[in-house]
Amino acid sequence: NVYIDPTCLATSIIPSVIEEYHKETSGYLIGSNGSRASRLRIVSAYPIQTDHKNPTWVEHGNVSAVERLDSVMKTMNVKLVGGFHSHPEGPNKLSRSDIDFVSEKLEEHSLPSWLELIVSVKRKEYRSKQEVGWLVKSHIKKLGLTIKTSPFAGFDVTLSGFWILNPERKVREARLWTSQRYNF
Repeated sequence: NVYIDPTCLATSIIPSVIEEYHKETSGYLIGSNGSRASRLRIVSAYPIQTDHKNPTWVEHGNVSAVERLDSVMKTMNVKLVGGFHSHPEGPNKLSRSDIDFVSEKLEEHSLPSWLELIVSVKRKEYRSKQEVGWLVKSHIKKLGLTIKTSPFAGFDVTLSGFWILNPERKVREARLWTSQRYNF
């Protein structure tokens, strides 16, 4: 079970993927582990600002900036538990290159497991006037969000989570959940 703090969704993950919804974006997930790898609370996310972004891939554009970020997080005892990246228009699954990238991160950070969130973003246009707002829909293992940013436009967002276990690189789908209650 992976609980994603709704404030993290509303202030970090969702804005960063919608800002450039037509390109892949990525970032780190910060959280706390439970007694098993399958129990996790995501409390924050940090979008990596220096990434090179494209509609079908994202990569670290400034490696020294990412190394500085890693160093600062380690120095400040921030618990890195994984990452996220978007897949404009889908699919909601890891590619072979995603698994290879995460495997490198597992080794780099000496972690036993890594949670990777895939955030699928689809822009929507509505024929009739809609009320602006957002709604969370829980699926069996995924989270769905409908975000209506104006009366005639918005986004459908699906979050899927995958555990990658080190060193065998086994992939297991995570069960994601959240609350629609948040305070700023």
